Amino acid sequence: AFFLYHVTIGIVLVSILSVDLTTGVFFYVPILLHTIFGSIALKEVHGRVRENRVVKIVLSLSTLLGVALALLIVLPELAYHSLLGFIVGASLYVFIVDAIPRERKGEPSFFVLGVALYGLFIAATWFL
Repeated sequence: AFFLYHVTIGIVLVSILSVDLTTGVFFYVPILLHTIFGSIALKEVHGRVRENRVVKIVLSLSTLLGVALALLIVLPELAYHSLLGFIVGASLYVFIVDAIPRERKGEPSFFVLGVALYGLFIAATWFL
């Protein structure tokens, strides 16, 4: 699942960067954060799987494989939008479940502030 997810990220990243560099950068930042959190979640995977050298290499190359596939294969617009929706939905799920502290351990208003500021940055790109 981690492998397929990161291959999909590579495909979507190339598709977005081919349209607009600014949009690609705004997509890259949350994906980078999501990948960091995903690496932390990978520590919960069984030790035999996590410590296997082949698994480490395959997972490390998965996003690059997605980039290579995207450069070799032209995606139909419907497939691109479906993959993008999957990536955005998975990212939101992970951010909400893993990144926001539970109960009274954190300040949810910081998350809302971050979403609002990021939305403003995206909106600013529409006018620049």
